[in-house]
Amino acid sequence: MRALTLALLSVAMLACGGPPDRGGAPEGPATVTSQAPSAAVPEPSGDASEPEPPQPPDADRDGVADAADECPDTQRGMQVDANGCPLDADQDGVLGAADLCPNSPYGEPVDETGCRPRLAVAQEFTLLLTFEPASAKIVGDPHGALAEVAALMTQYPETTVVIEGHTDDRGPLKANLKMSKARADAVAKVLIADLGIDASRVSTKGYGKTRPIATNATKEGRERNRRVVAVVLPGPAPARPASTAPASTVEQ
Repeated sequence: MRALTLALLSVAMLACGGPPDRGGAPEGPATVTSQAPSAAVPEPSGDASEPEPPQPPDADRDGVADAADECPDTQRGMQVDANGCPLDADQDGVLGAADLCPNSPYGEPVDETGCRPRLAVAQEFTLLLTFEPASAKIVGDPHGALAEVAALMTQYPETTVVIEGHTDDRGPLKANLKMSKARADAVAKVLIADLGIDASRVSTKGYGKTRPIATNATKEGRERNRRVVAVVLPGPAPARPASTAPASTVEQ
């Protein structure tokens, strides 16, 4: 009887598709179900960073703050040094410390030092002048004789001139020295009063008969020795500043 019951139970199980589920893991490959991704954590935006500190005032926009700017009104577009001053204030093409004449007039020709061209060597002029005998009074118009001297000194305003008076060997030495100095003074007066050369640039010297250029044994030689000479001298070169601020190039 028991055997018959077990047989019937087995037939019933086959008819229903297998043994009942006993809670065990199903046979065959497992199926994996993916989960929805979690929401991404947002990155901090740039707005959350610290703001940049404000720039110091720079009225002329030359890159040098007003507090340190020694030239606060620099023209826009000009290069400046570390003090905020133009590297070429007179716009002559010579920059910074190389410009020994930083205030030369606009448009004036300059040399490599930024200064107007200078007289290279002394220039000597024997003046074609005539004096009354034993006198310092000039005969005729002296302006033509002095015109070239005045023009040269005007072209080169750093120059000075020495007016030299000379005599022949006749007469006492002391009297000749006095006469030669008086004649030099008379010529200098014309150069200053009539031709506009500043008195500070003019000096005189009387040599008497001590510097002859010809023999005093002949009339012609004595005439050559009685002369007035203008010697135009180059002035001193402009001094280079003892110290200069370091140059800086600033984008404007």
